[in-house]
This record gives sequence, C-alpha cells and structure tokens, in this order.
Amino acid sequence: MGLKATMFSDATPPVAVELCASPDPLPHHNLTINHVRIIDVVSLYEASFKRFYDRQNRENTVSFDVVRTKDTAGRAFRGPVGALKFFIQHTQAMPGIGRLRLDILDEAENLTVWLTGCVVPRLQLARNTGVRLDLRYEITGRDFSFNNPALA
Repeated sequence: MGLKATMFSDATPPVAVELCASPDPLPHHNLTINHVRIIDVVSLYEASFKRFYDRQNRENTVSFDVVRTKDTAGRAFRGPVGALKFFIQHTQAMPGIGRLRLDILDEAENLTVWLTGCVVPRLQLARNTGVRLDLRYEITGRDFSFNNPALA
C-alpha cells in the first residue's frame, strides 16, 4: 500500500507541505487512524441508568512514520547536521491550521480523503542516523471528507 500525505494551510493561496509520498522516495509505515466521538454522559436524578448525549464533536488522528534521506527538493542529506537542519526547517514550515490530503494507493483501487480543521501537534524525530531521518507525524483534525473542502 502506498501513501501520499500533503498538508495544506487555510491561507489564500494555500501553502502545501509534502509529508510523505511512498513507496518512493519517502517510504512510510505504521499508518494509524483513530476516531473519537465526544459524548456527554449524565446520571439523571434518581435514575437507574445514565443518559448519553452526542455532541456531534469528532476528533480524528492520523499518524504514520516516514524515513527521509532527502529534503523536499530531492537533495540528499550531506551529513548529520544537514539532516538535523532539514528537520528543524520542516517543523517551522508546518501550517498552523489546515487540511490534510491523504492518497492511499494499492493495486486494486486508489482512495483520496481529506481531513479538515487539522493541526500537526507532534512531529517527532525518532532517529537521526546521519543521512537518514526517521520521522513520526501525528495530525489531529475534525472530519473526513472524500471531496476537497476548499472547493465546497
């Protein structure tokens, strides 16, 4: 399965930051999607049961690991300092609030899905082996959509 992930800012015009494009040149692994629905639970007075209220709030978190040996322009890292410099610049390039486009590819079919109202609260440098960075992305957003929310 291949994965291409691109984060777009909500600015006009939007700024795009490519997070991964596998299988080449940015292989990914450990793709996880977590969905949380916000529900209030109320114990009614003298009731033997609890009442659940769906507040229609959703939180979706997409996370994945990426191995990078090149910067976003396709240039190979020249050493540990160059790789670390790229990581620091990459964290600064992340949009504050935006939308995430995920292209999930396999041999049978392709799927494009958008995560709206999202932020990147965590971008972790898991390992720096000199000319290779192992990165862990965590993106939290509100709703998934099969249509580009910028065109809605």
